[in-house]
Amino acid sequence: MDGLTWITWWSAQGRMVLPPYHQLRTDIAQRYHDSPTAGHPGRDETTCQIAHNFWWPGMNTWIANFIKGCAICQQGKNLMHRKGTPTFHIPAADDALPFKVVAMDLITQLPKSQGHNAILTIVDQGCSRAAIFLPC
Repeated sequence: MDGLTWITWWSAQGRMVLPPYHQLRTDIAQRYHDSPTAGHPGRDETTCQIAHNFWWPGMNTWIANFIKGCAICQQGKNLMHRKGTPTFHIPAADDALPFKVVAMDLITQLPKSQGHNAILTIVDQGCSRAAIFLPC
């Protein structure tokens, strides 16, 4: 028996009210989200499309959890707030003088400018945190 035969109630907005059958809700969500013609729309678009025809208590949360469990959607999801690698703070003595403790780095493979294609950076790690940039 197809799960859609259990739908018997209609809401005032003309939407079908679904009974609390997990498999029925999953079938509907898969038709609106996973089918080749649906193309895995996001949470909001899937919710909007399903809500056009169906309703059940807690529908928005249920659909959001369904989308979170979709492996294809999670693979293609862009992470907007990636955590960067924490920078290492080089310890220095409290009574350090400027440029007694330095960190150096070489930025290479730059386009040539006045015969230079690299920059040597020297940063004071002691008291001033000043930086010197030298073309190389």
